Amino acid sequence: MRKRITILVVASVLVALAGMGAVSHFAVRQSIEASLQGRLALAQVIAGSIDYALRKDIAMLEGIPPERFFDPLSEVPGAVAMLEGIHSLSIFSGGVMVADLKGKVAAEYPHGASGGVDLATIPGARVAFQGRGSFITSLHAIDGGEGESVFALVPLRKPDGVVAAVAVGRMDPALGLFAGALKPASGMAGARIEIIDQSGVIIYSSQPERVLAHGDHNRYIATLIATGKPAVEQCHNCHAQKGVDEDRSDEILVFTPLSAAPWGIAVIEPKDAVYAPSTGMREAFSAMGLIIVATSALLALGLSASIVAPIDALMKATRRLAREELSEPITLDRADEIGALAQSFEAMRGKLAGAMENVRRYGVDLEQRVMDRTRELDAQRRRLAKTLDQVIRAQEEERMRIARELHDETSQAITALGMSLEVAAMELRKKKLTESALLENRHKANRLLEGIRRIIRDLRPPALDDLGLESSIRWLLASHLEERGIQYSLQARRRIPVMDKGMELRLFRVVQEAVINIARHSHARNVAVALRGEEDALVIQVNDDGEGFDREEVLRTIDLGEESGFGLVGMKERVAQVCGTLEIDTAPGRGTRITVTIPIRKEGGCDEPDSRFDS
Repeated sequence: MRKRITILVVASVLVALAGMGAVSHFAVRQSIEASLQGRLALAQVIAGSIDYALRKDIAMLEGIPPERFFDPLSEVPGAVAMLEGIHSLSIFSGGVMVADLKGKVAAEYPHGASGGVDLATIPGARVAFQGRGSFITSLHAIDGGEGESVFALVPLRKPDGVVAAVAVGRMDPALGLFAGALKPASGMAGARIEIIDQSGVIIYSSQPERVLAHGDHNRYIATLIATGKPAVEQCHNCHAQKGVDEDRSDEILVFTPLSAAPWGIAVIEPKDAVYAPSTGMREAFSAMGLIIVATSALLALGLSASIVAPIDALMKATRRLAREELSEPITLDRADEIGALAQSFEAMRGKLAGAMENVRRYGVDLEQRVMDRTRELDAQRRRLAKTLDQVIRAQEEERMRIARELHDETSQAITALGMSLEVAAMELRKKKLTESALLENRHKANRLLEGIRRIIRDLRPPALDDLGLESSIRWLLASHLEERGIQYSLQARRRIPVMDKGMELRLFRVVQEAVINIARHSHARNVAVALRGEEDALVIQVNDDGEGFDREEVLRTIDLGEESGFGLVGMKERVAQVCGTLEIDTAPGRGTRITVTIPIRKEGGCDEPDSRFDS
């Protein structure tokens, strides 16, 4: 037991540590992801600031009217003053120029702002000179040792939309635009923020010594600028300065491209600085894990000492219970939870002893009930089998009756009618055909038709479909009782509720079975049928003053599966199908009363019908 408790405690601690490890791993990853996303957001803010400044000042270039510089009547000094205003208000500290479509400078401010550069030959400048849109170059060298500059070229259009000139703004990366944009990142110790063009040249850097140098991973950055995709990558300090930081160190590169120029913002920071919050969190989780392990070890020792002995005693007691040795009480003198558990076991032992005695007593009773139910189910099975046989036999008898009637009456009538028609044809040829002969043939045809109609009515009375249940019952009484000299009456009290055809057919078959039984077996002189519509039910009563029968004897023969009584079984089954009840009140010598009650508004399904008849 002590070993198992120790194993369980250790397993629990391991599970807890695994869970804490998973949580800490997730938390550390979340912290790292948050740090990286924060730096990406910073790069995007800087990129947005520079994009805004570039678009604003490019819009100033787009507002220059070209006709002020190429119309002979224009005042060029006034146009140069316009360039001066743009120069003073924009980022184009290197100068503002207007050139024709061949790249020749028509006006500039200040003088010599173009630096002798052939504007039309600058890589990519054809986009602006061909009127396809504005274009911002990468760093471009200026002849005469003036360093490198960035040019923004904007096509200028006449009012009719034709490109007439190109406005050019010259930017000096060393001036203050980029320094101001990078000011939000000035508090990031150990990090550097750089603006890199599509050729990998650093236009501006928070470390001035790196300006105009080629940045790390320039091909990768050029691809990001071309595709316009931001990126967060881990890399190495591949271009450390000689004698300063010669050791390669891991860095985090966060890069986002600009949309207004073929440049990008790169935030490079040592990996240790980015991961510092997550590293501290990981160390805190590790210290907590060690504390949990030490505490769990002490807990395992304490549990083993205080629980094993009483648990062993309880286990011995439970083994006695398992062997059904219920006479010996369970005693454990403790005032803690284990003592309460021992008391509960003792109470359970007493109840279990009584329950086992009850189970033995109930087992005998249950076995007897099972035997009774088995006999009853067997009787029902035999009765259902006999009922099915009776139904099949009744169907065959009905078919034989119909065949006999068709052979004895209908076929003979058709033969006689055919012979009469043949005689009439012979008399017609001899011109001796009389009206009486034709009337006789018509009379034979009418009798044949009446016989066919009688067969149809016996199969399914048309009154049931055309006139309803009451009229069909009236026809049933007339057709089966009147010819036997039995007096009958039919009373319909209150309004008969409207029922579907399936229910009407079942009720008609129940009444038909009762009437046929009266006609064949009861020797009754009077029969009374009553239909009574109540609020939620339909009640049908059939009374006769015949000989009656022994109800219990009929039930006994039905249970034994004998031949008699299956008409009553069929009535019972049909009534049960519509959730109704069938009551039979009879005795030898005092007639029979059959009462059928059918619920009209019953919700839900029917319970399983009783296998016997209601009293």
